[in-house]
Amino acid sequence: MQVLPINETAGDNSPYLPISSLALDPMLCEISPKTVPGLSQEVLDSLVDDRSRESLNLGGVKYEEVKLIKARVLRVAFENFVINEICNESPIAQNLLHFRKNIKLILKTILFIDI
Repeated sequence: MQVLPINETAGDNSPYLPISSLALDPMLCEISPKTVPGLSQEVLDSLVDDRSRESLNLGGVKYEEVKLIKARVLRVAFENFVINEICNESPIAQNLLHFRKNIKLILKTILFIDI
């Protein structure tokens, strides 16, 4: 997944605005243990209870509420990923570190950006 630009979608939540036309807003990500490393079903259930899910399924999309929930879930998943994968130097963590090293080289060489 590549998230460009750094900005999320604007207040109207449209991914078609020029500033966000190439962005992937976390709002649009599928959040499940299969798609988010570091996220277990138990953690997901503890962060989003049945009552919240029922409320979100009523009526139109509640953009701000969904964004807050997804941000919280992604933050916890990342913390778990760091503890369980990065700290243990697992294969998936090694792949991520290798990717970061390569992307830094690409950005520095092609775009003259040093991150």
